[in-house]
Amino acid sequence: MNTRASLYANEASKLLDTVSAYTTLYTQQVLRLFPAGKADTIRMLLRRFAKERRLYLSKDETIVSADPKFPLNDGLVRAFWVLLDFIDKAEFHVPGVFPALISFFVGEELYDILHIPWGQEAMINAAIPRQEKSQPKRILLLDALSQMSALHISNTVGYCLVSRDGKVTYYQ
Repeated sequence: MNTRASLYANEASKLLDTVSAYTTLYTQQVLRLFPAGKADTIRMLLRRFAKERRLYLSKDETIVSADPKFPLNDGLVRAFWVLLDFIDKAEFHVPGVFPALISFFVGEELYDILHIPWGQEAMINAAIPRQEKSQPKRILLLDALSQMSALHISNTVGYCLVSRDGKVTYYQ
């Protein structure tokens, strides 16, 4: 006989692992990690984990966090919207190591999503190692399109802007 715990074990584990890794995300983002038919199950798990204080939900249930202070990292949240565009193909994803916010694999290819804050283009250019043996493909998340001309980062496969509502627009 299957218990409720065994039925939801995979979803529960993935949910806890994701929120723990990225700290604070919009509930809408977390729901997109799962098939659409699982939304009610994921919402139920979020409420249960919030009741158990394993995760924290905002009062309106729009934000989920591993931290009761709900520290939203705007760059990471925007990078997560980008990741969600690739989530059906991504085999694995993790928070990145500076300057990457998120790293993920699609097939044999490693991709990094880098946020380039306005005015910090030179710093990010300098932070990228020049002689890497196997460079990841890089997606640059910009604050404004005008930043593109100031960036000279090797292995860049595209640029993007992310609106507050999570709409991603890509450029080459």
